[in-house]
Amino acid sequence: MKKQILFLFTILTLISCEKNVIGDFGTTLSPTSDGITPEAIAKKGVAFTNKTKAWSHKTSDLKAHWMYSWGNVLADEIPENVEFVPMFWGKGSVTDDNINRIKQLVADGKVKYVLGFNEPDNATQANMTVDEAIALWPRLEEIGVPLGSPAATGFNNAWMTEFMQKASDAGLRIDFLTVHSYGGANVLGFINNLKTAHELYNLPIWVTEFAVADWNASTPESNKYSESQVISFMQDATTAMNTIDWIERYAWFDGGNAALATSSLFDNDANITTLGQVYAAINPNENIGPGVDTEYTPPFDADELIQNGHFEGGTYTKTYNWGTAPMPNGWDGYESGIVDTDVTTTYTGNYCARLKSGSSALTTVVPVEAGKTYVYKLYSKWAQEGVNMRIVFKDNVANVKIGQSEFLPISTEWTESTGEITIPDGVTEVLISLWNGSQTHFYFDDISFKLKK
Repeated sequence: MKKQILFLFTILTLISCEKNVIGDFGTTLSPTSDGITPEAIAKKGVAFTNKTKAWSHKTSDLKAHWMYSWGNVLADEIPENVEFVPMFWGKGSVTDDNINRIKQLVADGKVKYVLGFNEPDNATQANMTVDEAIALWPRLEEIGVPLGSPAATGFNNAWMTEFMQKASDAGLRIDFLTVHSYGGANVLGFINNLKTAHELYNLPIWVTEFAVADWNASTPESNKYSESQVISFMQDATTAMNTIDWIERYAWFDGGNAALATSSLFDNDANITTLGQVYAAINPNENIGPGVDTEYTPPFDADELIQNGHFEGGTYTKTYNWGTAPMPNGWDGYESGIVDTDVTTTYTGNYCARLKSGSSALTTVVPVEAGKTYVYKLYSKWAQEGVNMRIVFKDNVANVKIGQSEFLPISTEWTESTGEITIPDGVTEVLISLWNGSQTHFYFDDISFKLKK
């Protein structure tokens, strides 16, 4: 108890007593009988993409008061008595249809806040220029509810500094600052950074992603932060944030890679971890409803030779010299993987494959018969206008090229490609390979390889 009192006293010396109110949208809530305001109780949220397996159950298990999905669709499977906060993830999500749909949810009383762009300064996330974000911002303002800033990788980096200055010069409305934080287990350093952000922009803060990270960890086992250290950080950080009135909401990020291994709220089988149980016990939403299953089942095709060509079949953890990364089941590769509908529009289902810009590849192996002809097909698109690229077919045993496709389309829209290949003598397995060496991301979905009938 003495330790907790001393900790809270230290925190209180870091923060201002001046209350910060969001625009003209908020209402004043009365304290409960134990002196804790309803605002403080309801600060805890979660972040899960709402197209992934078990997201609804995870939200319920963590007893969250609010959640966001990096998207703007209010999924039917959201547990009862949880507030959904839509996000306009990138420039592609700012459409008339999306704006009008959110306006209707506002009118129906189902949406009270909106989040701005997700890491627009990050080439692998929203990847926007400041001017692009400024040009689109009035569309988000017109929704008419409190609006959170873009969540840059750093609240005071060059991108965010320029955006906030240009937004101020243009008289644009930003009602609260959204912050991501992936530092060590230093609670005072964490709170100090939030205080700096608050004072820099004079805005309330939502911490929409935070966790303890060891960026030098190459495997989960080598992560220098123990579970007990992360638990201590979580308890102290949330205690502090519940005390500070200008920190209005927070959502822990459920880690999965080596750097965030000990920050995981759930294991690979969607079982809640000890850390997850601790988070669930923090100001729990006792009125939350049960989770609902949300799985897309692709159509079964007995003739299909590619395992998981629809990319709905889950992932496994691949180990590299530098660390680990998820890889779609049935596939191998590097600097690649699957993404969901919050990142890009898939061709079908919830997931598609992505080959990152720079140098990346995905491969899979299928059994074949020599002398037989096989038909292949896939749907592909580029994040931006692409370059010439082919599917390459190799004898998997001899590691010799036996064929290739025509050049795939360079379109940014999903486009079908199809072709045939006849298998040479002596070949029993074909390795199907896609490699991207361009400066833009390549997506593909529903890839198929079947015996010609």
